[in-house]
Amino acid sequence: MPRTRQTEKESAEGSPPYAPFARQLNAWVLMWRAHHPDVKYNQRNATAEMGINYTSFSYILNGRYRPTIEQCLILARYFEIPLEDVLRAAGYFDLAGLRKWVAEDTAVRDPAEKQYVLDVLRIALSLGEWQREIWQQSPFKDRAERALASNRDPYERAVEYADAVYEWGHSPERSTPRGLRNTDDIMPVVS
Repeated sequence: MPRTRQTEKESAEGSPPYAPFARQLNAWVLMWRAHHPDVKYNQRNATAEMGINYTSFSYILNGRYRPTIEQCLILARYFEIPLEDVLRAAGYFDLAGLRKWVAEDTAVRDPAEKQYVLDVLRIALSLGEWQREIWQQSPFKDRAERALASNRDPYERAVEYADAVYEWGHSPERSTPRGLRNTDDIMPVVS
Protein backbone atom coordinates (compact mmCIF):
# COMPACT_ATOMS: atom_id res chain seq x y z
CA MET A 1 0.00 0.00 0.00
CA PRO A 2 1.56 3.34 -0.98
CA ARG A 3 2.11 5.89 1.74
CA THR A 4 0.28 9.14 1.35
CA ARG A 5 1.95 12.36 2.31
CA GLN A 6 0.53 13.97 5.41
CA THR A 7 -0.83 17.43 4.66
CA GLU A 8 0.38 20.47 6.54
CA LYS A 9 -3.06 20.79 8.05
CA GLU A 10 -2.86 17.45 9.79
CA SER A 11 -1.27 17.03 13.15
CA ALA A 12 1.45 14.50 13.85
CA GLU A 13 -1.23 12.03 15.00
CA GLY A 14 -3.00 12.29 11.65
CA SER A 15 -6.08 14.07 13.01
CA PRO A 16 -7.17 17.44 11.66
CA PRO A 17 -5.72 20.39 13.59
CA TYR A 18 -9.10 21.65 14.78
CA ALA A 19 -10.67 18.27 15.49
CA PRO A 20 -11.77 19.22 19.06
CA PHE A 21 -13.79 22.16 17.73
CA ALA A 22 -15.18 19.99 14.93
CA ARG A 23 -16.37 17.39 17.47
CA GLN A 24 -18.04 20.13 19.51
CA LEU A 25 -19.66 21.66 16.41
CA ASN A 26 -20.98 18.26 15.35
CA ALA A 27 -22.47 17.85 18.83
CA TRP A 28 -24.15 21.27 18.51
CA VAL A 29 -25.54 20.28 15.11
CA LEU A 30 -27.01 17.11 16.65
CA MET A 31 -28.46 19.09 19.57
CA TRP A 32 -29.98 21.62 17.17
CA ARG A 33 -31.52 18.82 15.11
CA ALA A 34 -32.95 17.21 18.27
CA HIS A 35 -34.52 20.52 19.31
CA HIS A 36 -35.92 21.15 15.82
CA PRO A 37 -37.33 17.77 14.72
CA ASP A 38 -39.80 19.45 12.39
CA VAL A 39 -36.98 21.08 10.38
CA LYS A 40 -35.10 18.90 7.94
CA TYR A 41 -31.43 19.77 8.40
CA ASN A 42 -29.43 20.05 5.22
CA GLN A 43 -25.88 21.37 5.39
CA ARG A 44 -26.15 23.28 2.11
CA ASN A 45 -29.38 25.00 3.17
CA ALA A 46 -28.04 25.69 6.66
CA THR A 47 -24.91 27.35 5.30
CA ALA A 48 -27.00 29.44 2.92
CA GLU A 49 -29.15 30.60 5.84
CA MET A 50 -26.07 31.34 7.94
CA GLY A 51 -24.28 33.14 5.15
CA ILE A 52 -21.20 30.92 5.47
CA ASN A 53 -19.59 29.41 2.39
CA TYR A 54 -20.55 25.73 2.10
CA THR A 55 -16.96 24.58 1.53
CA SER A 56 -15.64 26.65 4.45
CA PHE A 57 -18.32 25.24 6.73
CA SER A 58 -17.47 21.72 5.60
CA TYR A 59 -13.79 22.31 6.41
CA ILE A 60 -14.74 23.71 9.82
CA LEU A 61 -17.08 20.77 10.47
CA ASN A 62 -14.29 18.36 9.55
CA GLY A 63 -11.67 20.09 11.69
CA ARG A 64 -9.56 21.38 8.80
CA TYR A 65 -10.18 25.09 9.43
CA ARG A 66 -10.68 27.18 12.53
CA PRO A 67 -13.75 29.39 12.20
CA THR A 68 -13.15 33.13 12.15
CA ILE A 69 -14.53 35.15 15.03
CA GLU A 70 -17.34 36.37 12.76
CA GLN A 71 -18.16 32.78 11.82
CA CYS A 72 -18.26 31.92 15.53
CA LEU A 73 -20.89 34.62 16.03
CA ILE A 74 -22.93 33.26 13.11
CA LEU A 75 -22.62 29.66 14.39
CA ALA A 76 -23.66 30.72 17.90
CA ARG A 77 -26.77 32.46 16.63
CA TYR A 78 -27.77 29.75 14.18
CA PHE A 79 -27.28 26.80 16.53
CA GLU A 80 -28.59 28.76 19.54
CA ILE A 81 -25.38 28.31 21.53
CA PRO A 82 -23.92 30.97 23.84
CA LEU A 83 -21.28 32.89 21.93
CA GLU A 84 -18.79 32.43 24.74
CA ASP A 85 -19.04 28.64 24.39
CA VAL A 86 -18.35 28.83 20.65
CA LEU A 87 -15.44 31.25 21.08
CA ARG A 88 -13.92 29.13 23.85
CA ALA A 89 -14.25 25.94 21.79
CA ALA A 90 -12.62 27.66 18.80
CA GLY A 91 -9.72 28.86 20.94
CA TYR A 92 -10.65 32.56 21.09
CA PHE A 93 -11.14 34.77 24.13
CA ASP A 94 -14.36 34.12 25.94
CA LEU A 95 -15.49 36.63 28.56
CA ALA A 96 -13.37 35.08 31.34
CA GLY A 97 -10.35 34.94 29.04
CA LEU A 98 -10.89 38.55 28.01
CA ARG A 99 -11.09 39.67 31.64
CA LYS A 100 -7.89 37.77 32.42
CA TRP A 101 -6.17 39.40 29.43
CA VAL A 102 -7.21 42.88 30.62
CA ALA A 103 -6.05 42.12 34.17
CA GLU A 104 -2.63 40.98 32.90
CA ASP A 105 -2.29 43.71 30.26
CA THR A 106 0.86 45.74 30.92
CA ALA A 107 0.21 48.51 28.39
CA VAL A 108 -0.12 52.02 29.73
CA ARG A 109 -3.84 52.53 30.31
CA ASP A 110 -5.97 54.88 32.34
CA PRO A 111 -6.04 53.02 35.69
CA ALA A 112 -9.59 54.13 36.50
CA GLU A 113 -10.86 52.99 33.09
CA LYS A 114 -9.07 49.66 33.40
CA GLN A 115 -10.60 49.11 36.85
CA TYR A 116 -14.04 49.99 35.46
CA VAL A 117 -13.61 47.39 32.70
CA LEU A 118 -12.43 44.73 35.17
CA ASP A 119 -15.31 45.48 37.56
CA VAL A 120 -17.99 45.33 34.88
CA LEU A 121 -16.57 42.15 33.35
CA ARG A 122 -16.53 40.59 36.84
CA ILE A 123 -20.18 41.58 37.26
CA ALA A 124 -21.06 40.16 33.82
CA LEU A 125 -19.36 36.87 34.71
CA SER A 126 -21.35 36.63 37.94
CA LEU A 127 -24.83 37.11 36.45
CA GLY A 128 -27.34 34.72 37.96
CA GLU A 129 -29.77 32.65 35.90
CA TRP A 130 -32.64 35.13 36.08
CA GLN A 131 -30.38 37.99 34.97
CA ARG A 132 -29.16 35.89 32.05
CA GLU A 133 -32.76 35.50 30.88
CA ILE A 134 -33.29 39.28 31.02
CA TRP A 135 -29.92 39.79 29.31
CA GLN A 136 -30.90 37.41 26.50
CA GLN A 137 -33.86 39.66 25.66
CA SER A 138 -31.82 42.84 25.82
CA PRO A 139 -30.68 44.80 22.76
CA PHE A 140 -27.43 45.36 24.66
CA LYS A 141 -26.65 41.62 24.36
CA ASP A 142 -26.22 41.88 20.59
CA ARG A 143 -23.93 44.88 21.00
CA ALA A 144 -21.87 43.05 23.62
CA GLU A 145 -21.61 39.95 21.43
CA ARG A 146 -20.47 42.02 18.45
CA ALA A 147 -17.81 43.57 20.69
CA LEU A 148 -16.64 40.18 21.93
CA ALA A 149 -16.57 38.79 18.38
CA SER A 150 -14.79 41.73 16.78
CA ASN A 151 -11.26 41.57 15.42
CA ARG A 152 -10.13 44.64 17.32
CA ASP A 153 -7.57 44.86 20.07
CA PRO A 154 -8.68 42.79 23.11
CA TYR A 155 -8.69 45.86 25.35
CA GLU A 156 -10.98 47.72 22.95
CA ARG A 157 -13.30 44.69 22.85
CA ALA A 158 -13.32 44.58 26.64
CA VAL A 159 -14.16 48.29 26.89
CA GLU A 160 -17.02 48.00 24.40
CA TYR A 161 -18.37 44.88 26.13
CA ALA A 162 -18.16 46.61 29.51
CA ASP A 163 -19.97 49.65 28.13
CA ALA A 164 -22.82 47.48 26.82
CA VAL A 165 -23.21 45.71 30.19
CA TYR A 166 -22.98 48.99 32.08
CA GLU A 167 -25.61 50.61 29.88
CA TRP A 168 -27.83 47.56 30.22
CA GLY A 169 -27.74 47.89 33.99
CA HIS A 170 -27.78 51.66 34.11
CA SER A 171 -28.44 54.12 31.32
CA PRO A 172 -25.77 56.78 31.87
CA GLU A 173 -25.19 59.87 29.85
CA ARG A 174 -22.55 58.92 27.28
CA SER A 175 -20.56 61.95 28.40
CA THR A 176 -19.65 60.28 31.71
CA PRO A 177 -16.00 59.21 31.36
CA ARG A 178 -15.51 55.51 31.99
CA GLY A 179 -13.06 56.18 34.80
CA LEU A 180 -15.72 58.20 36.65
CA ARG A 181 -18.55 55.69 36.25
CA ASN A 182 -19.62 54.03 39.47
CA THR A 183 -20.10 50.32 38.87
CA ASP A 184 -21.94 50.05 42.19
CA ASP A 185 -24.86 51.76 40.38
CA ILE A 186 -25.58 48.61 38.39
CA MET A 187 -25.21 46.14 41.26
CA PRO A 188 -28.94 46.26 42.22
CA VAL A 189 -29.85 45.39 38.63
CA VAL A 190 -27.47 42.46 38.25
CA SER A 191 -27.29 41.07 41.77
